[in-house]
Amino acid sequence: GLLAGAGGVLSMAGDGGTGGTAVTRPPCGQPPTVNNDPACPDPGVLSWGRRYVESACADDLRCDFLMLTGNDPCTQPPIAQSFQCCGWGFASTCPTLPEGQDPSCVLPIDQNTPCTVEGLACQVLEYEGSPATDYVCCDGLYRLGSGC
Repeated sequence: GLLAGAGGVLSMAGDGGTGGTAVTRPPCGQPPTVNNDPACPDPGVLSWGRRYVESACADDLRCDFLMLTGNDPCTQPPIAQSFQCCGWGFASTCPTLPEGQDPSCVLPIDQNTPCTVEGLACQVLEYEGSPATDYVCCDGLYRLGSGC
């Protein structure tokens, strides 16, 4: 097809015809700078919703990690998310295990974290006072729910 408007200039934004103006994308913002204790690991930028970072740590250590907030790091730049040491690694809140479970249930347990005891059912308390979340080990990964 022909573009309407004689003498127009086609811009990069697709406005043609009588000399449309190009729309340029603003430059991407810089992610926040985290000034952590040197003992904090650098796991890179975490995907949105990631709750655990497995790393040795001292129980009182708190670290900020960069976390994506969406699919486009330019229009949805990473944020600094605070994680605390939970003994086995870092979490936004330290989960616990209810009393009386199989001793093979060992943190961290979350959707798609590796496990070794096929069929093992575990419950996790995500934070103090929360209801228990059920997980089961299926094909080497924890899955939400009570069955594979």
